[in-house]
Amino acid sequence: MNDTNQAEHENDGVRVTRRLALHGGAALPALWMLSRLSESGANAYDVEALLQRWTERTAALVEEDDPDEEAHLLRLCADLSRVDPATFPPRKTVSFEKDGKQSGPILAAMPFLVLQFDLEPGAVIEAHNHVGWGFVSMGVRGEALVRHFEVAEDAPEPGVDLETTFLAREVASTVLLPGRTSSLTRSRANIHWFRAGEDGATFFDFGVNLADPGDGPTRFSAMEVADEPADAERRLYESRWLGNIYK
Repeated sequence: MNDTNQAEHENDGVRVTRRLALHGGAALPALWMLSRLSESGANAYDVEALLQRWTERTAALVEEDDPDEEAHLLRLCADLSRVDPATFPPRKTVSFEKDGKQSGPILAAMPFLVLQFDLEPGAVIEAHNHVGWGFVSMGVRGEALVRHFEVAEDAPEPGVDLETTFLAREVASTVLLPGRTSSLTRSRANIHWFRAGEDGATFFDFGVNLADPGDGPTRFSAMEVADEPADAERRLYESRWLGNIYK
């Protein structure tokens, strides 16, 4: 039996309601976890303070011997859930422009990076991996389908053998609407792909750079993914590396 719980709080004249569908006795622990994750958000409506806070937290994270990037990104998502994405400053420059898509930095305070992407209707960002990075993508305007993949079998090193095909598993798929997020780490769901909706889309990428790639890829590459799955039940797609197509 599922219980639906509704939590409300009011801050800065804004009322936020969260509906949580919880199973039985899990309700209280889950609500406690949500409050713990959001405790850092007392000043989260102040975007400048948020960016400064996460610049400092990320700098501390990368100095740890065994950084817990999953917990770090989960806390970041909790903070971002309390912010109106329209209140972020615009990107400072356009650093990439091609085929109906533009991107540029809002903040480049390595190892913490915030990028803004603007996609024309139907524009696609090809599947690609990330070496040494964790990312949270947050919708800002319009809608964008985002899919995440992991290599599901032995495959050539990314970007080296561009002919051999292999199987990649789609491990997540969601639509980025304003305020909604999707994430990847160095080893989890590390390959992502985007397609803008009929009205185009804007989204932010919040990047955390760890110099050590860990268990993730050691070379960047885009990836071609078949239109139809080779195994629909297991979400497996025939794929091949494309190398760095953004040079």
